Amino acid sequence: MPGCGKTVLASRIVRDDQLIDQIFPGGITWLTLGQLSSSQLLTRMQDLYMLLDPEQSHLPNSLDGVRDHLRRLIREQHPKMLLVLDNIWDCNLISYLDLKCRTMVTTRDSSIAKRINSFNRIIEIEAGFHTTESKAVLSSWIGILPVELPSQADILISKCKGLPLAISIFASLLSKHPHRWDYYISLLTNSTASHLRLIYKSVHHNYQLDEAIQISIESLNVDLQSYYYELAVFDYDMIIPSHVLAFLWNLDVELAEDKMEELVSKSLVIMFKQDQTQKSYTIHNIIMYYLKETHTDLVESHNRLINRYAKLCNDQWHLLKDDGYIFTHLMNHLICAKRLDIICQLLTEPLWLQSKLDNNKLPTLLSDYVLISEAICKDDVPEFHQIQQYYKFLRENIDIITCCQRIDIMQLILNRCQTSPIVEKALEIARYYDDPRPRFEWCNQHQYQLNAWQLSIKTNNETITACCFSENDQSVITGLENGDIKIWNCWTATLKTFLVGHLDAITAISISPDGNIITSSLDGTVKIWNTSITQSIIVNFTDHHESVYWCQIDHKGQKVASSSTFIMIWVAKNGHHLATLHGHNGKIKQCRFSTCGSLLVSCGTDGYIKIWDLLTYSEYRSIAIPSGTSKWSPFSCQFIRDDRQVLYCHSNYIYIIKVDDGKQLDRISMPDIVNSVEIVEDRYCAVCMGNDVLIWDLHKSQRVVACIGHCDYVNAVAFSHDCCKIATGSDDETLKVWDFFNISSSINPPLKPIFDCQFQDNDIPVIYIIDKENSLRVYHGLRASLKNWIRIEANVVTCCKLSGNYRWIAIGCNDGQIMYLPTSNLNIVFWSVTYHEDEVRQFSFNKDDTMMIALYGITTQCPIYVSDKYG
Repeated sequence: MPGCGKTVLASRIVRDDQLIDQIFPGGITWLTLGQLSSSQLLTRMQDLYMLLDPEQSHLPNSLDGVRDHLRRLIREQHPKMLLVLDNIWDCNLISYLDLKCRTMVTTRDSSIAKRINSFNRIIEIEAGFHTTESKAVLSSWIGILPVELPSQADILISKCKGLPLAISIFASLLSKHPHRWDYYISLLTNSTASHLRLIYKSVHHNYQLDEAIQISIESLNVDLQSYYYELAVFDYDMIIPSHVLAFLWNLDVELAEDKMEELVSKSLVIMFKQDQTQKSYTIHNIIMYYLKETHTDLVESHNRLINRYAKLCNDQWHLLKDDGYIFTHLMNHLICAKRLDIICQLLTEPLWLQSKLDNNKLPTLLSDYVLISEAICKDDVPEFHQIQQYYKFLRENIDIITCCQRIDIMQLILNRCQTSPIVEKALEIARYYDDPRPRFEWCNQHQYQLNAWQLSIKTNNETITACCFSENDQSVITGLENGDIKIWNCWTATLKTFLVGHLDAITAISISPDGNIITSSLDGTVKIWNTSITQSIIVNFTDHHESVYWCQIDHKGQKVASSSTFIMIWVAKNGHHLATLHGHNGKIKQCRFSTCGSLLVSCGTDGYIKIWDLLTYSEYRSIAIPSGTSKWSPFSCQFIRDDRQVLYCHSNYIYIIKVDDGKQLDRISMPDIVNSVEIVEDRYCAVCMGNDVLIWDLHKSQRVVACIGHCDYVNAVAFSHDCCKIATGSDDETLKVWDFFNISSSINPPLKPIFDCQFQDNDIPVIYIIDKENSLRVYHGLRASLKNWIRIEANVVTCCKLSGNYRWIAIGCNDGQIMYLPTSNLNIVFWSVTYHEDEVRQFSFNKDDTMMIALYGITTQCPIYVSDKYG
């Protein structure tokens, strides 16, 4: 509980010089946490990283990243230090604080210890002092033996209910005024001052503690009382540097530290850190609650601090230097001061965004937008829509921002933003400021729909192998290649929960009707997690004893099916084994329940689709993939149309078959190899192919939209339960969430990076480029108007090159074929030859275009003489 002495005990331990010298020669590092969000924890850990390595110029922008850097830094430079984690509230964050070093933790939550994987010893501290312990504290402050304390000591201890903080406050007062026992007891008994509402309902001595705080404050001189109440502008669990206090009080740093020293002596402030450069302090939450409740004009105090910072930067906030405090907490002060004018100015100002990002404040920047949306009335802020547009832009490009050591926000806006007011403002700033860096504006951007996704999150160097929406669609669960599971908020892009337990890649994720998460892994286990309260494993199914490739819970939430080289059916509630289904000869990639729960369909590397009767746990039907097809085995299968049909993907086709007799009803050709499909509303089918996801309408048998934006292989796709959103996870280590109804139906041409360009008079470009459908497209002008389009009737195109006079274009294919076309009429193939069977990599013409050199994949250079008449 607050004030029970956890922090005091920990600080007393680390003051033992002999203990430190012998056991912790690397020194002590103290990190106070409290009730932190993920973004606040990231900032705190970044500060720790800078403390341990002051010469570091680049800070990781994710919790995983800064944790890994801290582990390496401590292992290499501070292996014998003791890390003190004081006042941890959230058990979900403990995994990020496991820095693989000797650690002492103070916490109010006993379940924290259960989340620590390494060996640990728990020391429980009782909520209050016994009479003997209380008297020991009083006697140490007053300077007499416990037996010499007056009889009023028992009454005072009783009134304080043994709370260490309250006893310490009165002990401090009595050390200065040892004859005021009766006075302090009468104040505690008879005072009618307003009382502090403590956050813990179990604390029954609110009134007495309020009075203790009030009495301690009133013992200060009037000026110091005024300074002390000004501390209410700071947030709870805040570490307050002395230079910020000096700025708040308009004093020299030395004078501010003198004031704080007196407050420390009264137990009203805790000295957090002291070094040669500055001191920092913190205030217990109990006292901070009291200060905020009893402050006469807190809005004016916030305004006073804001005005001083504004004067420091001459109202140009982007020029404000980061003092380790204001960049993180400015928005909170602005909200408390009701300064909507500055809020709107900053959150729609690219220069402020640049300044925040330059100081590694992306998490706090995103939190600022969320904080504003929750704290203000939309009707009171005309600029609210524009603020949301900036927030949307940042969310869509989180993966790009976090990957760059230093992002140029102006260039990012010009490249990736399609909101005209934001682009116009960025252009205005780029023209106004004398910046030697060149910036590029995308001229034909209007033809494309960029950022069709609502959210793009980088997972910090871990491939996403599975994804799924939560039962309320407010979060996305991602399974990673390293076995971790991360749950992301769909609106704030923040990490809500981090689940650790699997030892290898996650292969599938399923959600039960009551919100539990079922995960399978290559480590051979299937786990069911309860994330509503404890984030704990409630079932750990280990009967496979080999890699598990899939898992799914039935629609009633009663049974789970999991597959390896066989299928196991078991009870979701307790993991009790029901049946084992044998029949496949190889890995079983997927197995899915029918809607009614009486059938199961599976597909494996043996090339068979099998349907199982779950009433008898026997094979109902076995269907072989079409003969004469490629070596690809079926990767995905599921029931459709009231369980009367099964859809499965194989090679670059989607097949639909009847359950009753296995007869093929339909075969849908896809432009690339299909690795997975998901279906919603028995109609829309999300098809993963390479880097893209196509949404196919099964009723109309046509493509609806395409999710194009990943830079590498898409491993997983999931529909939200309300059918409004799509989540995709990829080898490019990003999670993207798409708005299903706002993805453009006019699909952007899926172009390949195979092109050449001719610049005509007045620098007008003509671009010849190959698309993913093996067609040659010709675009003209800065707006890239499509002027010509032809299908290349050959194998896959691998390169193209214009001649020096732009009259000809050479096209090379992956089978070694070379085609020579006149640019004046691309429908004519002037000549076509094949010299090697390997792919053509590159062409080059000589000055007069009479000779062309082709470079093949076998690194053979083949000279070819060409003219207008022959090849």
